[in-house]
Amino acid sequence: MAELCFNTFNRSAWHEIEPDLPSQISAAAAAGFRLFGPDVFLLDAHVAAAGTIEELATLLDGHGMRCWEIAALALAHEPPTIADARHMAELASVLHPEWILTNVNVPVDAGVCATFERVCDILSLVGARPAA
Repeated sequence: MAELCFNTFNRSAWHEIEPDLPSQISAAAAAGFRLFGPDVFLLDAHVAAAGTIEELATLLDGHGMRCWEIAALALAHEPPTIADARHMAELASVLHPEWILTNVNVPVDAGVCATFERVCDILSLVGARPAA
């Protein structure tokens, strides 16, 4: 049987919606989801509002859920992409997703491929992998 993942992007801070991750987690659990996919914009807004990533991990665990993915890492030129990958790795070190949803935002060339390799190395340190 397929397991569905509740992805938060439709109710994300990216869309200028107030972050309420604890309520989204509880609602997803009540609807039967066991996999949760927060987005980086909502996670960052949650932390900016004095929440912690650790509390979200505890809440997921308490509902018998786990983080399946975190959206979204933009693969582009090296300096900003590497900084974003490190930030994603920090989040992933607590939430333990299997995947970091990854968007390629520039034409692929040798430099982008080298950056992608560095991103893979960074994410692998916390057990996460990029997914496009």
